[in-house]
Amino acid sequence: MGVLRLEAVGDPDREESSCFALLDPHSPEVHDLCRLTDALERLLADIDAAIARARDGQAAPGDESSLGLAS
Repeated sequence: MGVLRLEAVGDPDREESSCFALLDPHSPEVHDLCRLTDALERLLADIDAAIARARDGQAAPGDESSLGLAS
């Protein structure tokens, strides 16, 4: 997640610095990337929690409601 969060971009000793050197930190794309990264982290945490609940017998495997995907 560190790469998506652009955590090491300002560190000249890290490869990420050169990879993202042309990004404008104030651009809408960077803002979108941060929002999408936050959403991905929340989704992965929800998935981990659902797996733990299923492992503990609190939810049946394949139960979409345990992932918050039920409509």
